[in-house]
Amino acid sequence: MEYIVYITDECKKEAETYSCGKDLDNLKRSVEEKQSIAMFNNFPPPLIVRKQFGSKRGRLIASVQSREVEGNQYEVVVFLAFLIKSDRNYDSFSKTGNREWATRRDDKAKEKIDNYIKKYKEERPESPKAELSSHEKSFLLYHTNNSSSAENDNFVYETEEWIEKNHNKTLFRLYGIFMRRHFGYYRRRKRRRTM
Repeated sequence: MEYIVYITDECKKEAETYSCGKDLDNLKRSVEEKQSIAMFNNFPPPLIVRKQFGSKRGRLIASVQSREVEGNQYEVVVFLAFLIKSDRNYDSFSKTGNREWATRRDDKAKEKIDNYIKKYKEERPESPKAELSSHEKSFLLYHTNNSSSAENDNFVYETEEWIEKNHNKTLFRLYGIFMRRHFGYYRRRKRRRTM
């Protein structure tokens, strides 16, 4: 599923108030091109936040929603608000609770989001997918046809990069600490009894 970004009217107004309209459009374009929301930090659900956004170092509050339009499923990143920490809107946001605040903003935009998705898909028809190479086809066909055998059920695919990263001494040490803490693989100290 691809990410589609929708900017609410309130968010546009708030960003333009602080001269961050271009930054908002650039971030929208970036999310849609990269198909990633990694630039956002997790926030109490259902929200995500982009901290230190724009020239005023505000916070861009967003949510990710799954929407079904005309039988197709879409992931929509909704930019809900642009807030500055010292602003009274930020105070009301932090006092009312994230879920309640986000629901109020989402309800206003629901119909607009569905219409936006329809228009978005009309303007940007899906590009045809590239044909698989003969090597890719043979790989897929071999493993799907032979998947009933027990030997392929335990087959693990590892790249050389994965193997190199997992043979790191620091990682082995951390793995040992994890095993000791969570699975009880540690030595118990015997207490000395003093008389």
